[in-house]
Amino acid sequence: MTNDAEIAALVHAEKVAREALENATKARKTAEWRERDQRVEALKPLAERAHKLLCQWNHTDGCSWGYEESAKDPWSCDAHARWLERFDRLIQGGQASYTARADAPVPVEDITAILDLLEQLSPSERRVFSLLRAGRLNA
Repeated sequence: MTNDAEIAALVHAEKVAREALENATKARKTAEWRERDQRVEALKPLAERAHKLLCQWNHTDGCSWGYEESAKDPWSCDAHARWLERFDRLIQGGQASYTARADAPVPVEDITAILDLLEQLSPSERRVFSLLRAGRLNA
């Protein structure tokens, strides 16, 4: 049979263990966020270049990228964050949505090579490329 002192000691040990777990969890999450921030910081120029070459939205009222440029942190705004997330997910590999299958990681070099090729196309050729990609060319 346990006495009150033993129960108090166990309660205290449980409290200490819970606090240690919470601290370890916070430290892990902080490290994960720091690593992600460093990783996506390096992707910003790539996302910006890709947006310039690939975005098909009307930039007067369809894509908010231009409006976001004046924000204190445009990368926390909708369009910038979506483009950055796309490239992070593409390079890291993973699912485009919870219903999609996981894709293999794509090397940054491959993405850069494709963007280099797209940059050589005229605007009308890029439009045709976009239509081909979307399967919207009529025979």
